[in-house]
Amino acid sequence: MTITDVMRETGLSIYRLRKMARVHGFEYTAFVPASNLIPYQTDPVADALNVLQIKAARDRGISRKAAVVELGLSNTMINRLIREYNIDYPLKRPSPK
Repeated sequence: MTITDVMRETGLSIYRLRKMARVHGFEYTAFVPASNLIPYQTDPVADALNVLQIKAARDRGISRKAAVVELGLSNTMINRLIREYNIDYPLKRPSPK
């Protein structure tokens, strides 16, 4: 058990529990946060639709920042989709010549 679990079960303070562990020579197990995390699950259908919108925005010549605002997607999501689907999307729009 972690020290937090023992605190909840017994109602003793953390100070007293640490002192008991030191005097009696035992240790509490460390808290592992990874066991509480749920992996992020992506929706392939929604991703495919977003990829089409991103490619259309790229073809219109707007920047990534403008695409984030226009499409209503987060910057993280657009970067993930560009990376996963190997979309060639420059950071800035092409300069007029």
